[in-house]
Amino acid sequence: MNNFEYKNPTKILFGKGQIEKLSEEIPRDAKVMMLYGGG
Repeated sequence: MNNFEYKNPTKILFGKGQIEKLSEEIPRDAKVMMLYGGG
């Protein structure tokens, strides 16, 4: 295997009322990838 470095800073918000907090967490001009599972 080749040497490599991987950095993945992640913040996950759980619980009620977290959708409203997103505007505080994400800059207005940010690119966002959203994932969800269905089963």
